[in-house]
Amino acid sequence: MYFNTIATNQLWTLYFIIYITVVSIVIANVFVGLFLADIDQLSQQQSHDDIIHASVKQKSFQSYAAHKLNQLHYKIGGNEHENELMRRQVRHIEFILQQHQQMKHQDGLTSSYSE
Repeated sequence: MYFNTIATNQLWTLYFIIYITVVSIVIANVFVGLFLADIDQLSQQQSHDDIIHASVKQKSFQSYAAHKLNQLHYKIGGNEHENELMRRQVRHIEFILQQHQQMKHQDGLTSSYSE
């Protein structure tokens, strides 16, 4: 009986050690993932800052400004395209609603004539 109690306690101790190890690894992976995501964002910011620093150092701000201007024009073009698609959707939905309203009106007229 004493041996059975010792074996059970040792088994639970082993289970507890494995459980703590697995939980620690999972928690560590979560924090490493968050840390790496922040590092990626910081590296993008640093590359942006390096470009600015290099252009200021070369006394040639024009190349950086031209690059930034092209990026902004590209983003504006993308937004204009999306806006045009949304305008088309709005016109299409308005057209459908107008047709539905006309059909409803015609159904009302035909039912009043049949009476």
